[in-house]
Amino acid sequence: MISRTKGIVLHTVNFSETSVIAKVYTETYGMQSYMLNGVRKSKSKFKANLLQPLSLVELIAHQKENRDLQRVSDIIASPLLINIPYDVAKSSLAFFIAEVLYKSIREEEANKNLFAFLVNHIQLLDHSETSCKQFHHYFLMQLTKHLGFFPNGDCNDAFFVFDMREGVYLTALPPYPEFINSQQAILLHQITNSDFENHHQIEMSGEARRELLNNILHYYELHALHGAKINSHKVLEEVLG
Repeated sequence: MISRTKGIVLHTVNFSETSVIAKVYTETYGMQSYMLNGVRKSKSKFKANLLQPLSLVELIAHQKENRDLQRVSDIIASPLLINIPYDVAKSSLAFFIAEVLYKSIREEEANKNLFAFLVNHIQLLDHSETSCKQFHHYFLMQLTKHLGFFPNGDCNDAFFVFDMREGVYLTALPPYPEFINSQQAILLHQITNSDFENHHQIEMSGEARRELLNNILHYYELHALHGAKINSHKVLEEVLG
């Protein structure tokens, strides 16, 4: 049947000289793969910028149940991103976040709360005029609420160790190496309990930000990445410092 749905472009791969397969997280069907024929032609009716990471789109597709690859008949921006495609820092963040989402989300069914969260935060990043150097830390920890491994408890003088296996703060070191403590545990707790308006105000050096991101990605590896590795954060180190 012909179906219309909103979606978020996460990943693309060339299929032939003129066609592309796009991995799109949709409002109606969850994670889907779509074939876009002729998108790489010079006179294609599809605009290539619609397939950039985190592009917000509306798709008209021939949707068939139990089919791994759906065919797109039309795709438009919904809405058009204003800054992410043209700002080096924001476009690098979009590439990184799209990779994490592509490798973390396995749902092939609708999750309207998750979809609304993603659309809202993509638009916040697009329109934000404040520093985005800590946006990805904040975003990834908020995303854990929707993926099912949001940290429990508080970090304080008694509970000063974060157990990454169990997602809780402890009073002593666990008998395995998947934990963080001291200043990194404090920063993780601060960024986890911040909101969009104040997350950028948390004081972190460039080295601390990089270490915290590596710890968050390790946390994702334990709970969401299904054995996959994230690589694009290395570009962020060069772009964001």
